Amino acid sequence: MEHKPPRPATFEIDISPKPPKPPGPYDTTTKSGEWLAEAVKLLSLESVPLELSNAFYSKWTEEGRHIRNQVGDDRRLGDLLRHVLPKYGGGDMVLYRGENINRFKVSRIGFGWTPDRRVAEMFGGGHNATLDGGVLLKVNAKAHWILAEPSLHSKSISEQEFVVDPSLLEGIEVLQEYPPSGWPPD
Repeated sequence: MEHKPPRPATFEIDISPKPPKPPGPYDTTTKSGEWLAEAVKLLSLESVPLELSNAFYSKWTEEGRHIRNQVGDDRRLGDLLRHVLPKYGGGDMVLYRGENINRFKVSRIGFGWTPDRRVAEMFGGGHNATLDGGVLLKVNAKAHWILAEPSLHSKSISEQEFVVDPSLLEGIEVLQEYPPSGWPPD
């Protein structure tokens, strides 16, 4: 009886072009500079449909700093985030943020905080360390300061970003300062 080696497995791979993903409701809002107008629209809704809430949350995770700049008013932005994002239902927790030192000095701290110190260090010493450098911040966040848990997108990229109202924060500790990263400013 003759022994034959096993045949290698064969796979069929579909390399045909896939149809483009249909555009989402906020795919052009940042580029067109329309976040202030969109914020006014969303705040006028009695309740925000889940599809819009999810689409906004994904964009917030990707482009929060641009949305913040275009809305131009942190109080209005906080109202928008409270209105649109799913409510946080957990307890108090320790959170970290890697912030730009210039924004920290003028109390313009961002909304995105993480329980993962390493993620905050990455931002504090990297992307947010533009111009004069960055800082690593820590806060013992009260539950009512936290607006929303991490989005699915934030979880998928391992940032675990909680949305926090920076106007409510108290007792922020500076754990470390970083030199300028060399990244171009936003």
